[in-house]
Amino acid sequence: MNTKRTWYQHSTSEVARAFEVDALLGLSNEEARKRLRTHGPNVLHEQKRESLAKRILRKFADPLVFILLLAGIATLVLREYIDTLVITLALVINLAITFYQEGRADRAFERLRASRAKNAVVVRGGMRMLISVEAVVPGDVLVLETGMSIAADARIVEVSGLEVDESVLTGEWGPVMKSTEQLQTAVPPAERKNMLFMGTLVTTGSARAIVTQTADATEFGSIAASLATDTVGSTPLQENIAGIARILSFAVVAALLFIVFLGIIRGETFADILLIAIAIAVAAIPEGLPAAVTVVLAIGMEAVLKRGGLVRNLLAAETLGGTTVILTDKTGTLTKAQMRIAKIMTLESLVAKDASLGTGKEHTMRGDERDALEFALLASDAFVEHSGSSPGDEVVVRGRPVERAIVTAALDSGLEQTELLERYPRVAFLPFESRHRMAISLNRIKGMKQHRLYITGAPEYLLNEAGSIYEAGKTVRKTKALALQLEKAMRSETEKGMRLIGVGYRNTTLSALSESNDEFRAKVIAGSVFVGFLVLHDPLREDVKEAIALVERAGTRVIMAT
Repeated sequence: MNTKRTWYQHSTSEVARAFEVDALLGLSNEEARKRLRTHGPNVLHEQKRESLAKRILRKFADPLVFILLLAGIATLVLREYIDTLVITLALVINLAITFYQEGRADRAFERLRASRAKNAVVVRGGMRMLISVEAVVPGDVLVLETGMSIAADARIVEVSGLEVDESVLTGEWGPVMKSTEQLQTAVPPAERKNMLFMGTLVTTGSARAIVTQTADATEFGSIAASLATDTVGSTPLQENIAGIARILSFAVVAALLFIVFLGIIRGETFADILLIAIAIAVAAIPEGLPAAVTVVLAIGMEAVLKRGGLVRNLLAAETLGGTTVILTDKTGTLTKAQMRIAKIMTLESLVAKDASLGTGKEHTMRGDERDALEFALLASDAFVEHSGSSPGDEVVVRGRPVERAIVTAALDSGLEQTELLERYPRVAFLPFESRHRMAISLNRIKGMKQHRLYITGAPEYLLNEAGSIYEAGKTVRKTKALALQLEKAMRSETEKGMRLIGVGYRNTTLSALSESNDEFRAKVIAGSVFVGFLVLHDPLREDVKEAIALVERAGTRVIMAT
């Protein structure tokens, strides 16, 4: 079976033929068992863990600890049992602290590994079934819905509004809209819109996909393999300790030679000279230094653990102290990775040179601004999920980031989605798709014979297609001057790094929406009323300024790479 990674450049029918599978019926149970024997379980290869003996030997490979061990043997030969005991205690404390702290980190990593998704839904013999992730094989047909973790790399063959969080693979926090369209050119994994990858998460929608790679052959597996083969150099602390050990070694050898030379001149016996030389050499060894260094590193490791970080190796904690440059991403690192509406701009607010979300902190929300938010809420497919039955219980907003931002802003402004939908019942809905650049909701307005289309989407597109503009609760004809005024405001906000969503509406006699006709959406918004812009941003984390100032005071340079 072909195991190449270019399945995104092949049609769904070609992929199905290559894996000898029917996308509707899936594999037979017998065929799945054969492939499991051939390809093995769908688990990433884990490096063999070091034995206890090997870990202890690795600790004694430290130059300073090795010298200390030699000193301990020497004191034992000299029958200086108190010195032997002190050196032995120092070595035992050093090992005990290291193994205890690294053991805690190992157990935390094991708990994280155990918390990963263990099941997947596949189609076999025409029936859906829940199986272990380990039993997924190339050619299996995955069935995916919102909230599911993806068990293997797969080519999408059927999709409905699917968005996937691929941040674990690409670092991009925003969900990726997926499709079945065949790509013609070679692109990196982040741009393979028709592929799904192991370890990523479905945030919205549903799909069926044919598994193309499992286990170590997946994109996630290739990253894991490259990390496993990385060679790790010595840390600054290790280099410094090795330097101290070399200096001590030279000093001790020089002292030994000098003492032997003096003893020979004075006519002392060789046995007496050797005993004196070894005693002085042992005295020169700082028995407490390895234990002191280990304790300091353990304290650093504990501080990281208390702040929710995981440091698997004790020396890795020292790396933080040796950092001189920090490269940081912006979204989700410096920011909250939570899209929020910063302000609402309408023609009325632009004329008054004032636009705001209207939280009460700056000014009371204008009527047009409230209408724009209400219309956007009616065109949103996000929803509010209550954690309990009481009015004061915590609420969770579900949906795509932009849609969640609209619903959250509405809640903050006292607009209830359920109440609005009771007043304006939804008849039909077309969710946002990148190729259409808009979402449309068809709602019935009680007391009116007509229905109304509520539209959100690309602001420049909606403004261009609009025939009228909403102002002070009425509509005015769109003139070139008004359009230029709105375009200028839009450019001003985008230059600041803001993201804008246009809001509009249109009264209609339609009683249904055609999802299959690509020209339908463009036709129904022609001559619509442009209401305004929702200006969105990703707020900075509250502690970002303080954190950056702190690391800069420590002499570390901060660079944002985004």
